[in-house]
Amino acid sequence: MKKSLLSAILTVSCIFTMSCGNNGTTATDSGSTSGKLAGSLSYEYVIHYTDGTESGVVRYDDLSTMLLGLDRGDIDYIPLSKSVAEYIANTQGDGKYVVETADPLENYSLGVGEAHVDLLPACNDAIIAMQEDGTLSSLQDEYITKIIEGGQPEAVTFETVDGRDTLKVGVTGDLPPMDYVSEDGTPMGFNTAILAELGKRLDMNIELVTINSGSRAAALVSGKVDMIFWVLSMDFSNAQNPVRLETIDYIMFNGSKLSPTDTVATDSIFAVPEGVYISEYYFSDNEAILRKK
Repeated sequence: MKKSLLSAILTVSCIFTMSCGNNGTTATDSGSTSGKLAGSLSYEYVIHYTDGTESGVVRYDDLSTMLLGLDRGDIDYIPLSKSVAEYIANTQGDGKYVVETADPLENYSLGVGEAHVDLLPACNDAIIAMQEDGTLSSLQDEYITKIIEGGQPEAVTFETVDGRDTLKVGVTGDLPPMDYVSEDGTPMGFNTAILAELGKRLDMNIELVTINSGSRAAALVSGKVDMIFWVLSMDFSNAQNPVRLETIDYIMFNGSKLSPTDTVATDSIFAVPEGVYISEYYFSDNEAILRKK
C-alpha cells in the first residue's frame, strides 16, 4: 500500500515518543514530540516546529558511535529491536540504560542488489522452510534469547564444498546478538548460525564480509558483497498519528526541505535503501527504546 512520506515521518515520530512503556504509560514528558532526537542506523529526518524546537532521527554509521552520542546527550534515545536493546542494557554500562517496549514491529530481511535478485526466490523458500520446520525458532532461542540472558555466543562452522558457488554476505556487528561480531573480528551468534543453514539449503558456500552499517547499500552496488545480512522494515499498521500539521514549520528529510503539506508516495518506510531487494522476514521483534537512566 502506498503511504505518504510525510505521514510516515509523523507516524514514526509519534511512535518513538508516545507509544513506549511496558505498562502503556507515556515514555516522555507529556508525550510531546518537540525537543526529542533519536539515533538510527538506517535513516534520518528532523521536524522543525513553529515554536523553534525540533525532533527527529539522527543517522549514525555504526552502533558504537550512536551509543556514544546517547551517552553524551547528543540524542535522547535509540529505537532498536527489543532483543538488541535488552542485550545492550544487560551487557554494557553497568545498569546505565533502561529499555521501554513499544508496539510497532521491526522486521528483518536479507537484502540483495539488482545483480542477485534471482537469488531471492530460493532464499525465500529456505526461510519459509526454516520457519515451518522449527529451525529459525531453535536458532533464535540458542543465539538470541540465551545470549540476552547471559550466555556466550559460539562460533559456527560453515560447510564448505568444492565446486559450489560462493555467496559473499555482508555482516555489520551492529545489532548484537542478532548480527554479532566479536572483539577479534569474528562473526558469531545468530548471524553465522542462520547463514550457515542458509548456505546448506541454497547449496552454496558462504563467505562473511564485515562491513559498516552505513555502507550496506554501497557494498551491494559496488559488488563488495552479494547479500547483506540485515535490512530493516517496519509495521506501523496499528499506529496513531496525533501530530498537528499547524505546529510544524518544515521537515528536513535526506537533505530535502519539506513543507507540512508535502506528500511523496513510497512503498517502504525509510529503511530499505534504493536498489536493495529484500527477502521474506527471518526475524521480527517489537520496537523498543533504549535510554540512559
